Amino acid sequence: MAKVVLVGIHIGKSLAGDYSAALGGAPVRTFTLGGASGAYDEDTGLASRYPTLEGFLRAEVPEWESGDRLVLVAFSAGCWAPRYWMKDAGSRALLGALVLLDGLHSGLSASGGCKLEAIDGVVQFAREANRDPSDKLLVLTHTAIAVPYASTTLCADLLEQTADGRGMHILGFPGTDADAHNAQQREVGPQVLRDLVHPWLNGELSTGLSAAGKVALLAGGAAALYALVRYL
Repeated sequence: MAKVVLVGIHIGKSLAGDYSAALGGAPVRTFTLGGASGAYDEDTGLASRYPTLEGFLRAEVPEWESGDRLVLVAFSAGCWAPRYWMKDAGSRALLGALVLLDGLHSGLSASGGCKLEAIDGVVQFAREANRDPSDKLLVLTHTAIAVPYASTTLCADLLEQTADGRGMHILGFPGTDADAHNAQQREVGPQVLRDLVHPWLNGELSTGLSAAGKVALLAGGAAALYALVRYL
């Protein structure tokens, strides 16, 4: 019988219990390789070592078996690995739910926005999720941190413009500092799993975070400093 397996990329090991509990005790495997994108990208990082999601799973995630329901959560620089893997149709086919926490960004396009070619794999996954929201789910979060490249906000804007639909959720937060960024993995990640991914695994198509989830985010730690600005 297929089971749920959760893989966290650039998610702290100390959070594995919170992430597992958010999905009803699902097995969790986390990977933290460093703080910069080069540890995870297709040039020098994780995605260069394992160019496909299947290769990564077979080598590094013994809990996973073909046919399992896979949930992949990536935070910050860790998003560079699934950003590359999603360019491959076979990798997309293996994945049920993809959660990208404040890490989908790119270089600047000629117009000063996010480069479509950099995130086209995620766009393809979003479109597949929109075609069959019961089969795939995409959750994308972003803060409002200013950076000299295309920020997670700009890339969320582009994703919304090119692939908006019932199979994805975009959650925006106006935090602009390191606490707001780190709260994405500490607080937002588990809440998204509880309110969006867990119901989806049980056949329920959620319309957004629960009222209790919003209150919890606004009441806890660094999350108290910001409020949801998209898809309330």
